[in-house]
Amino acid sequence: MRGSNKKAPQLKASQARQLAAAKTAAGLAGKGAKVVKEVASGSRDVEKRQLLKAIQSGQFSHVYCESPRAVARNVMIQEMLYETSKAIGTQIVANDAPDLYKHDPSPAEAFIRRVLGATQQFDRDVVVDRLAKGRELALDHAKATGKARRSQKGSFKMCGRSSLVEERLRKKPLTSSEKKELRSLRKGVHENRISSRTLALRLVPIFGSPKQKKQKGKPPIAHTTALRIVNELTLKKVV
Repeated sequence: MRGSNKKAPQLKASQARQLAAAKTAAGLAGKGAKVVKEVASGSRDVEKRQLLKAIQSGQFSHVYCESPRAVARNVMIQEMLYETSKAIGTQIVANDAPDLYKHDPSPAEAFIRRVLGATQQFDRDVVVDRLAKGRELALDHAKATGKARRSQKGSFKMCGRSSLVEERLRKKPLTSSEKKELRSLRKGVHENRISSRTLALRLVPIFGSPKQKKQKGKPPIAHTTALRIVNELTLKKVV
């Protein structure tokens, strides 16, 4: 009988925190706790955050989160949320620091909370700065090698999804007949002889997916997208 020398895969710190938070939530389920939402997106507008409104109304006595980083990564926002939680009587409980946001802290505990908030903000700023510099270096290299991508407005870009024009050119170059058709369409649009609907229909054979090419009736490419394609072709001097 032979044992394996392979070690069990190690969980990332964030995965370990999430697992611990899930176990805590499961333990509270039988004590009157209720999971109201799996994820609260931080990208959603503040006025559209229903959970935040529910918390502000005082419906919940406690709010549990994965870690202090999930509360805020800006020390001023952290303190604003903390003071708000005190005012409405809702206790914030971070899984790996349960007493960090207690409403009756000692001077030392309040100091630790603020220092931890400032440290998290510093870490965030360092990461953001490093990513920005990395993008700049990557863009400089792409420009030097002639591989830099341009947006539909003509400016250089490093992020964002590819446009229909970029996707098509990546697969195969335009044929001479397709270029001729696109030049004709561009001229017709500039002279107001071709409607956006007609433009969208005539662009499908060139830029549409196999599924889109089989559709009939309503153009599978939006009118505004069709106009952006023409502008992109002009700015990038493709045709």
